[in-house]
Amino acid sequence: MTPPTITLENGQASAVILPSAGATVASLDIGGTPVLMAVRQPVAAGAWPAGGMPICFPFAGRVWHEGKLGSYVTGASLAHATHGTHGKEFTSSRQSSQPLPLPMPLHGFAFGSTWKIENQGNSEATLLLNDSTETQKIFPWRFTARIKYRLLPAALETQLSLRCDEILDAAQDMPMPVAPGLHPYFSAKHPVEKCDGYFSFAYDNLEVPALEAIAVTAEGNAGPKKFAADMLAAPTGPSGLTVPLHNEIAHNLIFGGISHRAASIGKIRLSWTKESPWRHLVCWAKPDQHFFCVEPWYGLPDAVHRKDGVIKLQAGASCAFDFKIEIKI
Repeated sequence: MTPPTITLENGQASAVILPSAGATVASLDIGGTPVLMAVRQPVAAGAWPAGGMPICFPFAGRVWHEGKLGSYVTGASLAHATHGTHGKEFTSSRQSSQPLPLPMPLHGFAFGSTWKIENQGNSEATLLLNDSTETQKIFPWRFTARIKYRLLPAALETQLSLRCDEILDAAQDMPMPVAPGLHPYFSAKHPVEKCDGYFSFAYDNLEVPALEAIAVTAEGNAGPKKFAADMLAAPTGPSGLTVPLHNEIAHNLIFGGISHRAASIGKIRLSWTKESPWRHLVCWAKPDQHFFCVEPWYGLPDAVHRKDGVIKLQAGASCAFDFKIEIKI
């Protein structure tokens, strides 16, 4: 049986939301043109949707501790944490005879969870995710995550809010750490020999107001910060850097030091308000596949172990993020 979906419509715009696959935007079409690479349905339970716009929570990217992927430490101090001195380790190790928590998946667990539909209209929908006995095994906080989608005739507005409802004993009084992200797969055809075609909407270039650029290592970690203009040899203008997206350098790159709350890819404009604390835009592509990702993230990979890498929420506290994808008609 195919899980239920939510379809939003407004004029020539339409979007499909998958509550059972992490409240992911499975498709976004405006004027008959796909803005996002559509998710292949159905999505297996707990699987990464690999298209559309999944939600990354509680962390975007990977976490690891002492070389163990999916392992992280809670306690009074996370920066440079060492097992046994800074709190409880949540780990993927299976060497102990005692059952240990499952590892934290890449990009968190929200994308593999079923979200409840809080309300739904023709062009708006709000979905809700709360902690469960399963999430508490790897994330010892009670929480409420809420995502609201609002479809306009030529845009999709997203509002993500996160609240810490209770700090559980396993967290050892530590506030709830979050470094979320959104992962839009923009529909594209790459101009390389493997693929005949072109970027849809003619977005050969990314305009991004960034001062810093960070290459991602083969292990998924962040490399050293560099001046973006120097690293990319890219010209600057009123909208920031002009980055050629067919350049392999841009296929696994993190932009920081963002001076304006907007970026653009041809006719696609990405923006967020000053109240929204996104700090990075992450680019990712595979030249043999027809997408290009430009992802708003709060933190860097392994944010939970970095100084000031996460937002720390005390019980009852919340934070909110917005993101708008708009097509210039």
